[in-house]
Amino acid sequence: MKKNNNLPEIEVVIPVAEKDIRNIPFCIYNLNKYCKNPIRKIIIVGASKLKDKLLDNYLLQWIDEETITPKLEIIESELGMLGYAHKSARWYFQQLIKFYAFRIINPSTDYILIHDADVAFVKETVFVDNEYRSLLAYGYPFHWKLNTREYNMPEKHMAISTARRLVPEWTLVDAYSGMQHHMLLERNILNELFRRVEQHHLKEFWRAFIHSIDMNRWHGISEYVIYRHFAIAEFPQKIFSRHVNGIDIMTSVTNTQCSLEQVIAGHYPEDITILACHQLTDYKRSLAASDYIPESLRENLMKHLTPLALYLDAGLLRIQPVQITFKTGETLQLFP
Repeated sequence: MKKNNNLPEIEVVIPVAEKDIRNIPFCIYNLNKYCKNPIRKIIIVGASKLKDKLLDNYLLQWIDEETITPKLEIIESELGMLGYAHKSARWYFQQLIKFYAFRIINPSTDYILIHDADVAFVKETVFVDNEYRSLLAYGYPFHWKLNTREYNMPEKHMAISTARRLVPEWTLVDAYSGMQHHMLLERNILNELFRRVEQHHLKEFWRAFIHSIDMNRWHGISEYVIYRHFAIAEFPQKIFSRHVNGIDIMTSVTNTQCSLEQVIAGHYPEDITILACHQLTDYKRSLAASDYIPESLRENLMKHLTPLALYLDAGLLRIQPVQITFKTGETLQLFP
């Protein structure tokens, strides 16, 4: 696809874990194909042992995560001193990679697209418009309600309470989390977020971040929630919110029948912009820890641990069995 030279340039950061290595070629190919902003550089951040597992023609730039500060082992140590019992330090490490992206790569552009490794865009998409506004996805609602676009502002939610602990005067702007596996970050907005947090807590941003998590949760804080609502509340003229239609498939990492490649190769509605296949290391624990899933649905999912297919259509959320039919005529039934 020919890039629109009238749109601002961006750089892209993709944190990658070992389970996501096979997704990277499809993630990057589709990003290059469908991103309308000129992409100056794509940077993959991961452990050094993973570098040789990627095809050279997809590897535009690699940053060894072991060179990043704070290091994973420092985060593990900090969590241990706080009495955090869950083994999810890597989850917080990859969130901090996103927050520290400008300091890690020092781009010449003011815009970084954070892009999860297990998602692919399948429709032309602008991330920064010609008015220099960041286009941020509404994402999933804080409390999932099926087959409706009417969502209430939540009174209580883990991601909200932790954001308020971290960021002084952090404001909830609507009922949407902003979580949809990508986020356009702007340098000046992120600098102001860091300044406020460090001035308030009198410590480095990463340490204040770790100290703000919910210690009872496997995933006890959300970077996307923190950034989206802060950016809209404090820099409304620089942000445009939009719905991004997508299909997310969540399953266990042990489910080898499902991959991002298979999902992209299948048939899906024409208005879909983003596809994802999330293979979770501890699927059951992730379901149990989610504040987003209604209790009755969570209990049923945890009994059977079947793959969860989420359809987000202009804010309308549906959860259905999904069947992928390939061009060869073969069919992948994700739900037994």
